Amino acid sequence: VRTEHPVLRYGKRQGVHFGWDTYAYKMTASYDEVFVLLNRADGAESVDGIPAGTYTDLLTDETIESDGSVSVPGQDTRVLVLQ
Repeated sequence: VRTEHPVLRYGKRQGVHFGWDTYAYKMTASYDEVFVLLNRADGAESVDGIPAGTYTDLLTDETIESDGSVSVPGQDTRVLVLQ
C-alpha cells in the first residue's frame, strides 16, 4: 500500500477524529489523499470526520460508503482512498 501511495510516507498528517478507542488521520500531498482509521475497541466503532463519498479500503479492496462517518471493525484498521 505504501508503494502504491507514497503520500503515506511523505505526506502531511492531519488528525480528523480523536475518540476514546478510535483515531483517524488523513495524509495529504498535492498528488494524493488517504484516510487512516484505527479502532482499538473489541467491537465495531463509528469514526467521524471522513468526508461523504465512496472510498476503497486499500487493505481489503472493499468499497466503503461514508456519510461523514465510517464503521471500523473491532481491533482493526481501514486505509481509505476516494474512488
